[in-house]
Amino acid sequence: MNRTRSSLLALALGTLLLTAACAQSAAGGGSAAPTTAPKQAEEKRLLGKWRRPDGGYVLDIRAAAVDGILDVGYFNPNPIHVSQSTWERSGESDLAVFIELRDTGYPGATYRLQYRATDDTLAGAYTQPSVGETFDVEFARLP
Repeated sequence: MNRTRSSLLALALGTLLLTAACAQSAAGGGSAAPTTAPKQAEEKRLLGKWRRPDGGYVLDIRAAAVDGILDVGYFNPNPIHVSQSTWERSGESDLAVFIELRDTGYPGATYRLQYRATDDTLAGAYTQPSVGETFDVEFARLP
């Protein structure tokens, strides 16, 4: 009986604390987000399929989380394993994308791209460590 009573009391106290925290947050009294936190609307500009016109390589950016994590597929034309993909704000409103590939023929190849709102493209550098070279690349959004 005492064990059940203690469990119910702990559950009630936890619920009370959670309710109070939610009410404070809804009233604007919660801790403010850091000023460097990206805005949701900005990262949504990255979503979609993007093609490199010089070879048909396709990036499929399916999701962009506020914490900077991207859900990305990469195809040439078959899927290539994406080991890491992130985004961040660079400057006032620019978006930077980092993608690392780890697959046969792509041992740690990386893309470092900037989103260009003026022409709705992703442009930057592709580094291919297996040959020790870096190339300028650009991706155009697919309709």
